[in-house]
Amino acid sequence: MERWGQHLLMLLVIFICFSILYSDAFISLWDEWFSEGSAYSHGPLVFGVSLYLVWIKRYEISLITPSLSTWMVLLFLLASLPVWVVASALSIETLKHVYVIVMLALLVWGVMGWRVVWAVMFPIGYLFFAVPIWAVLEPSMQHITAWSSGVILHLIGIPVLKEGLFLSIPAGVFEVEGGCSGVNYLISGLALSVFYSFISFRSYWKRSIFILTAIGLTIVGNIIRVVIIIVAGHLTEMQHSFVTDHSAMGWWVFLLIMIPLYIVGFRYQEPEPAAWNSAGKSLGFPVFSVNRKILISIIPFVIVLGLGPLMASAVDKSMGHELVDRGAVMPDLELIKWQRTEPVAWRPAFATADLELLQTYKGTDSSKVFSYLSYYARQGKDKELAAGTNSLADGVEWFSKQGFAGRVIDSSGTPGQVREEYIVNKSGLKRYLVWYWYSVAGHETTQRKRAKLLEFYKLIEPNKGSALMLVAAEVVNGDVKHARHQLGVFHRDVSPGLEQYIDRLGSQ
Repeated sequence: MERWGQHLLMLLVIFICFSILYSDAFISLWDEWFSEGSAYSHGPLVFGVSLYLVWIKRYEISLITPSLSTWMVLLFLLASLPVWVVASALSIETLKHVYVIVMLALLVWGVMGWRVVWAVMFPIGYLFFAVPIWAVLEPSMQHITAWSSGVILHLIGIPVLKEGLFLSIPAGVFEVEGGCSGVNYLISGLALSVFYSFISFRSYWKRSIFILTAIGLTIVGNIIRVVIIIVAGHLTEMQHSFVTDHSAMGWWVFLLIMIPLYIVGFRYQEPEPAAWNSAGKSLGFPVFSVNRKILISIIPFVIVLGLGPLMASAVDKSMGHELVDRGAVMPDLELIKWQRTEPVAWRPAFATADLELLQTYKGTDSSKVFSYLSYYARQGKDKELAAGTNSLADGVEWFSKQGFAGRVIDSSGTPGQVREEYIVNKSGLKRYLVWYWYSVAGHETTQRKRAKLLEFYKLIEPNKGSALMLVAAEVVNGDVKHARHQLGVFHRDVSPGLEQYIDRLGSQ
């Protein structure tokens, strides 16, 4: 076991260096696990399960002779560095998390050889259940849940009106938010079923049936949960505790649906392979010893790993500028048809910017129109223009009315394309039609993801920042058509001033 001890020691040292150099990714992953209401609070448990999966295969792995694959893996590591630079420069946290898990596999390959990494590929792959890559399923599952719940409520005789993700019953209105999509139940159910099928079944068809059944049950369970909540609200005039606090009830439904599946699975489980059984077999204890070859082999890995953070830091310093002119004032728009008035109570729920400007005006029919600018000279963690958590509606006091959200329109007489949303306050008394677009390093777009990619233009134009530009009009008496017309005129008048103001901020 001396050779195993040498390779394990080498892997341990490289892992420690890797954890320090890429600590930003591990810290953000930790924050994701322990943030309030996170769908990934099971993350530490997933890491524990992954280690257990390695443990049960320890005898099989011990029969493999470890070998170095230094130069092959170093080439892969070098080729992967641009991915880390992009993820770091654009603050794409999910990409960082995926990157470090892939890097773990590469480092095991480099230090232990391809046969060892192949033997532990499933435990390493299992770690993806701890990474927030599953949010991409949220919109689809929201619509599936809303549609299915609406159908079931109609069948059981409860009058319901479905508008996008909103389900209206006589007693009140329910919205199928991201947290109600069932993604958290799906991740938990999938992680449990994959683990259970791996240790309980040998045939791939049994594993596939078990996992697919678990996926179906978690989706059905979430729909049942939503229906129970709405029925409870209907029967109690929205006074039942399920209406305000339904997370605990959701996990009870999850358990009641999933337990029978595992009972059936236990009935058909198969014996573990002989290669996993180390009973009566002494594995010995790795002999850790340090020699010159070990030390020399560690150096190139550490050097290549260190290049990623260095390159990312250099790129980050080249993107953006320091905001100098904080006292600049927007061009005066107090013309005959636009008169300044008191500010509105709403503003976008965007991450803290370097500069925010909100100006409210009164239209010719006394309705309100306003312009908003959120400017980022240099972005960083928790201060991003295109962060996934940024929203025009905070989901607490203000909501985006489905059916309008996300439409990209060209309005006659206005410059360029804009994205349209319809914002409604909690009481339903205040409604605004909103047009917004992003300006990044002199380029405009209506797409959040494209705005993030455009950040790289700051390497060429470092004095041009990033901004959300927005114009909105009050919707009076539900007349969206009139509000859209008024907004088109206001957009035509105000957008050149917004663009000129941004140019001045970046040229100081």
